[in-house]
Amino acid sequence: MPLGRRCFDERLEGRHSLRTPTEEFFHSLLVALLQQQELDGKDFSLLVEAAENAQIGYAQGQLRQAAKWIEDRGFGQPLHYGGGDVDLVAMRLTVSGRIEAERLLALKSPPRIGEIWSSLRGVLNTFSFYDIKEICAEAGVPINRIAEIQQGQGTYHTKGQLLDAIDGLLEEMLPDVRDRVASACVQDVCSRKPEAAERLEQVLPRVGWTIVGGAAHPLALASTIGLGKLPEGTQRALDLALRRYRAGDISGAFTSICGMIDDLTRKIYETDTSLGDFAKASYQERATKAFKTLEGKFSGPLGAAGLSAQEIRETWQNYAKAVSQSAYVLSTFRRNFADVHGWSAAPAEFVQHALDCSAFIVNSFVRLTT
Repeated sequence: MPLGRRCFDERLEGRHSLRTPTEEFFHSLLVALLQQQELDGKDFSLLVEAAENAQIGYAQGQLRQAAKWIEDRGFGQPLHYGGGDVDLVAMRLTVSGRIEAERLLALKSPPRIGEIWSSLRGVLNTFSFYDIKEICAEAGVPINRIAEIQQGQGTYHTKGQLLDAIDGLLEEMLPDVRDRVASACVQDVCSRKPEAAERLEQVLPRVGWTIVGGAAHPLALASTIGLGKLPEGTQRALDLALRRYRAGDISGAFTSICGMIDDLTRKIYETDTSLGDFAKASYQERATKAFKTLEGKFSGPLGAAGLSAQEIRETWQNYAKAVSQSAYVLSTFRRNFADVHGWSAAPAEFVQHALDCSAFIVNSFVRLTT
């Protein structure tokens, strides 16, 4: 069984049977149809091909029910019925189907990095037989267990056979180990061959990941990275948050995200003793008080641009309130999900919310202090 198919089946185990798929299966296939349609450049998609490329475990009955679910809601129209093992062959998405698929795709958490192996495998195939072995060995794959697969010395195995054997080794790994191996492989591939990195930039977004700085990052998180030039400590905290998230350490990512704000507000508290004791202030209070010290830098340019004193005051008050409220949201997540505060099973979606809030706060401070 392909690695992606097995991982998908494990995630859905107990939530649907082969004959009674849940809406999660229907949603997954709808998204897969959109992605396959865009990949092929056609206005229709093959159900089986879309499901397989998205690594969705399925049975004939599931595909039939999913196609009916899509059709009944006006999201798509079946184009062709065939014989054999698969009845429904193709589906054309409607405009509303595309919109719904895009909405679901935006909400969907990316798979763990260890589950993107099928996308990485295609890029690895562009390397030589020996390079593939070396890249995977350095990433932690126990290549010695498949030492008999080689080229030369009277034997000849293809790269496909080598990668199939590596697939088997990966299937035996625990998810955290598989994540570390895949992450290391991506970094090595990007450093060895620029064109391979460019290819990963093309294929990884289809499974919710992308390449930033020669490493794999979840697409949703990477979209928030563009914060411009950051203070050194803040940049380190952001880099650490992304590394932790990539390794599956969601609660650790929260800690680093919240630390970005602490780094900025602490410096302001240290230079303005009238703000009080930094250690005794709440997370929201620190951000709120520290940001209020920047009112002059914000209001000055507005006055020079001709805004009235009342407009400037009201604009500043709303801006400061937005920063304070973002800090409140971030502090709520911190209390519930950061690793130094208890519960570690933080939903991945909340990391994106936290990063969005922190990006707004960090940008607001950086632009007024640099």
